[in-house]
Amino acid sequence: MIACVLLLLSSLSPLSASLLEDKRKEASDLKNQVSQVDNELAGSVNAYEGAYAQLTEINMAIQNNLVQLDATNKKLAKNKSILSTRVDSIYRDGNTEFISVILGARDFENFLSRLDYLKKICAEDARRLKSIERLKRIAERRDAELSANKARQRIVLNKVNAEKAGLERALKQKGDLLATIQTEVKALEEEEKRRLEEERKRALESAIRAANNANNANSNPAGSRNAATTFAPDSSWRFPVTQPYSYCDSWHAPRVGHLHQGTDIFALRGTPAIACVDGIILRLSTGKLGGIGMTLQDKNGNTYYYGHLDGYATGVYQGMPVSASQTLGYVGDTGNAKGTPPHVHFEIHPGGGPATNPYPILKLVG
Repeated sequence: MIACVLLLLSSLSPLSASLLEDKRKEASDLKNQVSQVDNELAGSVNAYEGAYAQLTEINMAIQNNLVQLDATNKKLAKNKSILSTRVDSIYRDGNTEFISVILGARDFENFLSRLDYLKKICAEDARRLKSIERLKRIAERRDAELSANKARQRIVLNKVNAEKAGLERALKQKGDLLATIQTEVKALEEEEKRRLEEERKRALESAIRAANNANNANSNPAGSRNAATTFAPDSSWRFPVTQPYSYCDSWHAPRVGHLHQGTDIFALRGTPAIACVDGIILRLSTGKLGGIGMTLQDKNGNTYYYGHLDGYATGVYQGMPVSASQTLGYVGDTGNAKGTPPHVHFEIHPGGGPATNPYPILKLVG
């Protein structure tokens, strides 16, 4: 066997050895370029997520300003109307009600009682006038806050749009770069991919063992139902979007009316969204928040939600059995993601229960 290997090596010409070395260098250079683009993408995603979170907070503040300003203006209008009616009644229409009240007293005690009544009316008018002045000041302050927030909104919106454009450029750059890899280089990349796949499987198996150890350590010998559980995928788990993509840890980032319950995986529109596990399509959904979405369930009852899809793959239906890596749909911006860079909002629900942060799992496989 050794003799055969030596014979094979001796048969390689200097030209072929040099060509192989050139291909290896080309593969290494491309890998470095992809790594550099990945770093730029990570920065773009983090910058976009930060700007979007800031814009969300400003939008919520503006909405709150508008609600409070409307309520204040309604109170102000009501008080002005009441006071205006009183002024019209007393001064413009020649109403002699006050004089009649005083002159119509039966005796001195009745006069004092009526005078006290008039004082209370005047005091109430004075209070209402003060209330009008106070409400006017509040309205002016809230109007100023609204103007300031709208100015901030314009600035941050420009920043969001700039980050969005940068993110899309970086994604396209990565796609173009990956497309330049030649067939010969791909063979070397496949070898590297197999090595990384083995490392990924070992990392997942290690995570599974750690999770099982944690479950065993936290289980109650008396059979309590409060034993801790930890989610860990098996070695067949796949990243839910095909390359090129980018993402960051945006768990519990602010969103309108709630906190972010998943990870946004950014990719070019139409990029395949694939099954991360073997399982069934539990449900297909459409809504104002998630847009076109679907929920996948594995054999252990864990569920995985994909939101903001551009559409489903041909033939997809509810209850359909699927295999890991099978195309389910395509990256888009449907629902409340309209106008944002196309992405898949991805959630993991261990046992079908509350969501858990998917970012650590995605880092293991992506």
